[in-house]
Amino acid sequence: MDLNLLGIDSSLLKDIEEIKKVININFSETGEKIQIIKLDENEEYVIQISKGTIKYKNKNHLFRAISLYIQSRDKENFFIEEKSYIKHIGPMIDASRNSVYKPDKIKELMVNMAILGLNRMMLYTEDTYEIENYKYFGYLRGKYSKEELKEIDDYGYKLGIEVIPCIQTLAHLKQTLKWSYGNEIKDTEDVLLVGKKKPTNL
Repeated sequence: MDLNLLGIDSSLLKDIEEIKKVININFSETGEKIQIIKLDENEEYVIQISKGTIKYKNKNHLFRAISLYIQSRDKENFFIEEKSYIKHIGPMIDASRNSVYKPDKIKELMVNMAILGLNRMMLYTEDTYEIENYKYFGYLRGKYSKEELKEIDDYGYKLGIEVIPCIQTLAHLKQTLKWSYGNEIKDTEDVLLVGKKKPTNL
């Protein structure tokens, strides 16, 4: 399946090509011509699609519009339009229980999210990220490095998806407080002791 997207710059086209990872599609000058038009911010519709034309408001809407176009392209005539009643929408991915998703798997999930038109992903990490000088924080848990979190965030930006790190600042920390360094700073087995200074010996 070949499409020739007209009216967009090479940078945006490069981002859109990420959907080829999950959809059997190719973008080339010999493909079916589709004029891409950005809708005004005041327009009530976020997607308007007809034969040879895609109109979209935000980047995530463009990804969804292309997916909808592919589903309808064999029809002789069609017209699809959508409104969005929720400004920010997307899942919370649990990266704290059982196996922690590797960055490449998170990227794969985000491509599927983009095709659905979602624009937000919350990454739930209790202790599965690194903190400098706290070597037992996330120990043996598959924690994300700073570089990996930046990589995930940058990839989300390419797809029009805002990545929000959801971290625990008081409780739900049983998996890291079980190590001896946590004895001085915990109240119960999974809750920090409020007001306690950090230990000097980590």
